[in-house]
Amino acid sequence: AHEPAISRLTMAAQQMELFGYFVLLGLVSGAAYDGLRAIRGELRHAVAVVIAEDCVFIAAVLALSYGLFWRYNQGAIRIYGWIGLAASCGLYQLTAGRYLRRAMQKGLHLLLFPLRYLKKRLTNAYKKSKMKRKERRKARVILKQEKRKTKTQNRGVFRNHQTRKSGFPPNEKDHGL
Repeated sequence: AHEPAISRLTMAAQQMELFGYFVLLGLVSGAAYDGLRAIRGELRHAVAVVIAEDCVFIAAVLALSYGLFWRYNQGAIRIYGWIGLAASCGLYQLTAGRYLRRAMQKGLHLLLFPLRYLKKRLTNAYKKSKMKRKERRKARVILKQEKRKTKTQNRGVFRNHQTRKSGFPPNEKDHGL
């Protein structure tokens, strides 16, 4: 009725190995989440996108943890695995997490700096060309208005030069006759 001592040792070794993998998963998932936070710090995200990112991250960690349970414990979920995951994630956040996140953010900032500079230059050039287009359009409109004014004025001048035989400009009753 008693299990042999060798099988108990093997089971304990498997459980310790599984616990170690969960500790490693906690450290890696903490670093991955810090990478996600660094990206969010550098690039603005909408609230819906942040929620979707978090859901995908949680689903990935759950899938990896279930894969570990499946591989090393025949799919049986054990509480010590979750404890190892949570403890190592918390330990990571209390120790290296703060510094690693800052380093990731600075590295990401340095990587994105040329792209931001290029975007700023292209945006400014586009705005200037758009302003020039608006100014040209405005100048065309003003030119057309001036043409209309001069045309109207010329018509008036031409009418004023049409005089009757008496030398006076025509009045409205004469209709130019």
